[in-house]
Amino acid sequence: MKLSDRNASPVTVTKGLTMSERLLTVEDLASYIAKPKSWVYNNVGDLPALRLGKQLRFRHQDVEEWLNRQATT
Repeated sequence: MKLSDRNASPVTVTKGLTMSERLLTVEDLASYIAKPKSWVYNNVGDLPALRLGKQLRFRHQDVEEWLNRQATT
């Protein structure tokens, strides 16, 4: 699945949810921020991650806020 760029309108994804409403997987996040999955796993302590059992998920809004904070530091 291709993710829209950050400035584009929300993309509709499975079950009628928009990108900003669904949780991102590690693969989704890596694609979104143009980093390898290994980078995401190595930076979990700094990223706004949710752990669901053994899986990691990310809220789109939390990722956007994190990205904005990175731009100002």
